[in-house]
Order: sequence, then C-alpha cells, then structure tokens
Amino acid sequence: MPAFEMEPPREPLDQALPRELLVLMIADHMLEKSGVKRLSLTSRSFFSLIRSPDLVAAWLWKRHGNDATFMAMGHDDMAVLIQLIEVQRADVNALVENRYGVLLHVASREGLLKYVTYLLSVPGIQVNLGASIDGWTALLLASIYGHVAVVHVLLQHTAMDVNIKSTSGVTALHVACREDKPQVVAELLRHPGIDINQTGGPEATTSLHFACIFGHAKVVRELLKHPDIRVNQKQVQSNGKEGRSALRCCLIFRDNDARVATLKELLKEPGLDRGDMKAALQHAQADIMLSQCAQAIAQAL
Repeated sequence: MPAFEMEPPREPLDQALPRELLVLMIADHMLEKSGVKRLSLTSRSFFSLIRSPDLVAAWLWKRHGNDATFMAMGHDDMAVLIQLIEVQRADVNALVENRYGVLLHVASREGLLKYVTYLLSVPGIQVNLGASIDGWTALLLASIYGHVAVVHVLLQHTAMDVNIKSTSGVTALHVACREDKPQVVAELLRHPGIDINQTGGPEATTSLHFACIFGHAKVVRELLKHPDIRVNQKQVQSNGKEGRSALRCCLIFRDNDARVATLKELLKEPGLDRGDMKAALQHAQADIMLSQCAQAIAQAL
C-alpha cells in the first residue's frame, strides 16, 4: 500500500478555521511583514471575502483604533461600524489624525443619510462639535453641499444648535444662502430656533445680504417668506460704520440677469425703505451697466 494512504486524513483548512478568521490572519501576517500600518480603502475585493462583522470590527479596531470607523463607513459597511461603536466602544467624537473632523462631519459632508441617522442615535454624540480646522459643524457641512435630507435629520436632534457659527463666523443659513441652496434654506427656516437676521463674517452680513450679493433670487424668495425677516437691516463695516442694505447688495453681483432677477424678487417686499430705494435708484442711474436695475426700482417706487 502506498505510503500516503497510511497517513491520517487531513481536515481541509477552510473547515479547520472559519474562512473569515483565516483571511484576517493572513492579512495580519501580510501587514506585519510589509510594515504597512494602515489598510488601503481600495481593498474592497479583499474585504468582500469576510462575512463576519464582529471579526472584521475586532481586527480593524486592533489595527487602526478609532480610524477603523472611517474605514467601515468608507466601505459602506454599516454592520462593521455598529460593531466598532457598540462592541469595541469606538469614540464617535474622536478626532483622528489625517481625517477631516469626526465621523459625523464626514457623513454629513458626503450626504450619507443612513450613517448620519445612526450616528445621531449613539449616546453621547456631540452634534455641535466643530471640525478642528475651520470649526464647521455637521449642519454647516450638510447645508453647504445641499444635502436636504441630512439637514432635516440633523435638525431633529434635540441638542442641535441651528445658529452655531464656524471659526469665520458664518452659520448654516449663511452658507446655504451664499451657495444658492434654496431647499436647504427652506428646511433651516422651518426650525423654530432659527435666527434669520443673525450676522456673520467681517461685515456683519445677514443671510439676506449673502443671497443678494451673490444673485440668488430663489433664496431671496424663501427668506422673504419668514415673518421675522428684517429687510432693511444693513451691514456693519469693520470700522463700525453702517454698510449696505440688502437692496444695495443686489447691485453688486456681476451677472446682469441674476442681478436683475434677484433685485426684482426683493422689490416684491412691501416693507422696503423708500429712502433707501431712492438712493439705490440714483446709484443705478449713474451706472449704464445697472440700467435694468434702475428701471426695476423706478417701477417699484
């Protein structure tokens, strides 16, 4: 009888060890040998071999600590993320080296609604935490990128400060008005604590000023629906002197069509100061580039 038939049968390797654990052991060995400290986020095919979120989470936590939560979200693996937070006790409020902000910042910036929703349910989540670089909160990030659904969910959190400012002094409403996000503006204005006349930036600029300066007619339309809007409020210059009104801000934008459309939207407001309107008319009449604006103001007077 051949010698090999006398040897005891060997159990197949994939039965001796769970495939998932085997893959992780191999990965651990490869990383150890190569000296690589971080797992590349491009290794989707590698992690597709693994079916046990608890094993993946335990291994990632051992290797990467809190950074593992970003990796799990980057792979769109909610099950692993939950394991990391609820079993491995990852800190959702931790700032990780070479990452922008915390996990909620990234999820809000990218519009990852299911992750934002889950993170808001985690006990101890700091919803008003600002990124270390610029102080931008999750609400500001969701607002500037126009993620309406994310903004809606964030505003449902009882601890959310809708008027919180970044390091540069702007709010979520300011950036939504500046970047022409009328749906986000409408969502923010539905919050009972919104301060529509709050100023920001070096010249004490309101949301209405921002919308007029950048020629966003649809945003102006949304702002004028709010009962607390102060349409005649003026900017304040750095030297303390009175600055422009929203009406005068409309005359700044370079694109003529957008400038005229925004001005016409603002002129629908019956509460505009007539003295300011006459001053704006004189200014527009003196500049040939503002002839259509002058015509619109004259018709409104």
